[in-house]
Amino acid sequence: MKINNISKKISNSMLGYLPVKIIEGIVGFITLKIYTTLFSPDVYGQYNLINPIISFSFLICLGWLYNSSLRYVNENTKDNKKKKQFFSTMILTWLSIILIILVIYGLLVIFFPGLLNNKDFNLLMILIAVFIGYSMNQILVSLLLYLGKRKLNIILVLFSCIAKLLLTIVLYNSLGENVIVIFISHSSIDLFTGIIALIATNSIPNISLKMYSKNMLIQFLKYGFPLIGLSLTMFLLNISDRYIINYVYDKYYVGIYSSNYSVAAAFFTVLMAGMNKGFFPKIIKAWSKKDTKAAEIHLLYGTRYFLMISFPAAIGLLVLSQPIGKLFLGIEYFEGNPVIGIIAVAMVFCGLSEYANKGWELSSKTLPILIHCLIATSINILLNIILIPRYGYMMAAYTTLISYIIYFLLSAFHRNKCIKWQIQLKTFINILIASIVMFLGVKILINIFTVNKFNMVIIALIGAIIYFVTLYIIGEIKTEINQFIKKN
Repeated sequence: MKINNISKKISNSMLGYLPVKIIEGIVGFITLKIYTTLFSPDVYGQYNLINPIISFSFLICLGWLYNSSLRYVNENTKDNKKKKQFFSTMILTWLSIILIILVIYGLLVIFFPGLLNNKDFNLLMILIAVFIGYSMNQILVSLLLYLGKRKLNIILVLFSCIAKLLLTIVLYNSLGENVIVIFISHSSIDLFTGIIALIATNSIPNISLKMYSKNMLIQFLKYGFPLIGLSLTMFLLNISDRYIINYVYDKYYVGIYSSNYSVAAAFFTVLMAGMNKGFFPKIIKAWSKKDTKAAEIHLLYGTRYFLMISFPAAIGLLVLSQPIGKLFLGIEYFEGNPVIGIIAVAMVFCGLSEYANKGWELSSKTLPILIHCLIATSINILLNIILIPRYGYMMAAYTTLISYIIYFLLSAFHRNKCIKWQIQLKTFINILIASIVMFLGVKILINIFTVNKFNMVIIALIGAIIYFVTLYIIGEIKTEINQFIKKN
């Protein structure tokens, strides 16, 4: 297979999903603006303390199944027998775990009936529904993409984010300012989209107790179990600072910090998810066909495109953090706007680490990734405990940046060489030059114009134009532009 043909397919694949994630990101920013307008920092802070518990529970109970199902779906849906084994093992395992959770809740109700009158205990029932819907959405909607049902995946992803926002507004007008409003909205939409995805995967006709495969379950556990630890440590790296801030200060500052953190994190979640879902299925597919060369080229271009977009984006968020904070957050949250730029830079290193770790994932040896993340997370928690009480909640952003740099360096220097991975020096220098030119241009524009919401959008667009024109002049994207011109 020629490199140019692979490059072209990679570009089309990446661009095919990235716009979807951009739309989802725009809705996410609108949601953030509305949530921080409707809800006070105390309520929004409570949401940001409870919601991670759902993610935490999912990672412990089902994170291994999620990662394994995406990793092995292509290998196990090529013939009917393997397909039945795959879906039977995956769905029945998921149902068993959900049943265990419900049984535990039922036993609590039976042996501690007084808890039924407890407001927090009733909230627990709602959170169980959130967990069930969230797990269905994460596993089954994502699986659609790997099964080639991209259009439906796109429809459900966009429907989900828009419907959650609209339903939250409706429930807010009915029930008032209460964190339960958000959880009821999210659980309802996740359950709906999860059921649609379950039907669309055509997994139900393939589920049979007789086809449940212990060997496949062991394979899932072998691959996914180390990733439980990885997911938990990554969770702690991202979330532990909020609980330390809550302990040292209170929920009010958690709301301010987490909302500004969410602006940068949401932007890079869109960017990473959009690009990863364009590249990673292709890498896995090539690897499953034992086409190492094609997998390496996909990984090379994936890293290149991610760095090409993420690096200047982080610089832009760093420079424009103040007007961005005003645009996307309520007025009470504005003081934490420096967090946006710092976390944006941290997310660049986080994203690059995913590409550096791909060799371990493809070889199904995920323990080294866990060790790297555990080291970075331990350093993060230690720094938070020492620095947050002394220097304030803003220090949590800097400790996150330091930790992600450490995580990236460990991932890069101790990577699995079963597949070639590198950041091309020439490409990095070109991106750095173009980013510096963009940075200088944006700084000049900021000094000339008053940075209000409208001017910020114009400045951002001009900055992007400066960046890509510079890349073209120095030859970094000349091939892609020429291909696009010929095609059109």
